[in-house]
Amino acid sequence: MSKQETVSPQQMGVLFFAFMTGSSIINIPSPLIGKAGNGAWLSLLISGGISMGLLGCILYLHRRYPDKTFVEYSRNLIGVWPTAIMSVLPLSMMMQMLTGIVLDIGLFMRSSMLRETPTYAFTSLIYMVAALSARAGIEVIARMFLLIMILIASFIAAVLLLAFENYDIAFLIPVMPDGIKPILKGAFFSYGFPYAECFLFTMLFPFVKKGTDGKLKRAMFLALSTNIATLCISTICTIMLFGPLAGVKKYSIYELART
Repeated sequence: MSKQETVSPQQMGVLFFAFMTGSSIINIPSPLIGKAGNGAWLSLLISGGISMGLLGCILYLHRRYPDKTFVEYSRNLIGVWPTAIMSVLPLSMMMQMLTGIVLDIGLFMRSSMLRETPTYAFTSLIYMVAALSARAGIEVIARMFLLIMILIASFIAAVLLLAFENYDIAFLIPVMPDGIKPILKGAFFSYGFPYAECFLFTMLFPFVKKGTDGKLKRAMFLALSTNIATLCISTICTIMLFGPLAGVKKYSIYELART
């Protein structure tokens, strides 16, 4: 019998940050600004705050059932059949999320960079890399995502800083010209993606080294807080650069990098 692979709490935090930030940094700012206007960053604070509560619940269940995944401890708590029925919804969400993210990456590459390349060339490559990563195991994935996180953070910081001279702080006001309703709509939108997806880490927590619950809690909340700050800063910078056009720029960070 092979030994179960384990990762450190810090590696799990890195994995969590890269997972939450990777595609959302491209896809969230523009549509969120379109829904919430200049108050889009407030929507992120609201949805991020709610996700903190969700993460707290997930970590509590992990402390109660440290060696079990969500499906395993749900089976103990509510029975086999209720768990099977209840698992249909998250499984459906995972399939839709996977399809949406992969297709969106393919469409982004085709519409923005390689216009003559068919979409399936990108999606096939993404699925192949994902399959090989899963086969390599969570230890390899955790190490790989450390490099990915460094690249993500460096790229975002460079893009935002290089566009500094083009920012106009006057575009940030008024914050809520139409009241609180657009802010709440934006919070609902941004909670669905990416913050509700932190639920998926209930399937990975059993791979964290035993006896590190305190460190895991700190690492996960730090990763989530960093993600919220990153998305808020990116959204604010997008508004300051594009002003009224910020909500119609589909890939705003990419467009920001081109300025």
